[in-house]
Amino acid sequence: MSTRYGLGSQGVLTYGIEGTPYSEASSTDTEFGITNEDIEPPNENPQTAMATGGGGRQPYVQSPDPKEYEFDVPTVVHTSDIPIEIALGSRTQTSQTGYNEYLFEEADRLPTATIRHVQSDLDLVAYYVGCKADLTVEWSLGDPLAMTFSIVAAALEYDSGESAPSITPSLPTDVSPYRSHMQGNLTLDDQNDSLVTEVATVNGGEWSVENGLEAQHHGGDGQGGDRDAYSVAETTAADKYDLSVDANVTNTDVYEQAYNGNTLLDAEFPFAREMDSGTIVDGVILRANECKVVSGPVPRPAEGVIEGTIELAPQGGVEIEVREAT
Repeated sequence: MSTRYGLGSQGVLTYGIEGTPYSEASSTDTEFGITNEDIEPPNENPQTAMATGGGGRQPYVQSPDPKEYEFDVPTVVHTSDIPIEIALGSRTQTSQTGYNEYLFEEADRLPTATIRHVQSDLDLVAYYVGCKADLTVEWSLGDPLAMTFSIVAAALEYDSGESAPSITPSLPTDVSPYRSHMQGNLTLDDQNDSLVTEVATVNGGEWSVENGLEAQHHGGDGQGGDRDAYSVAETTAADKYDLSVDANVTNTDVYEQAYNGNTLLDAEFPFAREMDSGTIVDGVILRANECKVVSGPVPRPAEGVIEGTIELAPQGGVEIEVREAT
């Protein structure tokens, strides 16, 4: 079959967390979420052109370079299966009254995942091994809560002997993805608990976690050279977080205290798909800890609402909690 007839509806990415880092996961059947944007997994074969005396002005030989596998996976958050741990570090599941809690917290070393690319109509099965990710979380009025994983993989493996399976998405169709109309107010909580209050309704925001991922290459495998990487290192420290929210300010006194004071604040952004007696039993909660408000002007509009962009600088880490009703 010519690739020009490949159907996008027959292509899917799934993943599995690796039991042994940089070794293909035993199962790679878990879906990221609703992937309704183009994804372009790379097939790198970089070459350096080299000329030589007596060979004319054209390249004399193409010399293979180390391979780099980097690509983005944009997804709409739908269930707790989304692999946030490959960008933050850890996943913990606990049973609470009325819901299961999946807490994603930061760890100094990220786990690795195998991402499987299946294109059924082209009989393609490829595995990206040793994957870690940077993470960008975005939301705005009218749009769903979206997460983009910027993947760095150590290696690419093809399964030439495996027929590509036909995969039908198994995501639930009886619940909506998390949308902006499910979002609660921005809450700021200082470290001394003297300020715990809602300060703004949030119209949208962008939150990124940059792990400074770098593929690490070695000198070869002694069998002609291995152009893939043997690991993916995390290097970022000071510039790891970027968090800004667009908000309608509802408490200017508290907002001013947060902006002008030296207090470290905890910020919480909830998205509730289902509530039970005031408790979120199905939702996503974004948390940024020990934040400084680095920018937060309060404009004075001639009419309408008071809108502003608040920029927060977390220094105590971040976490994401997904709750699913039981």
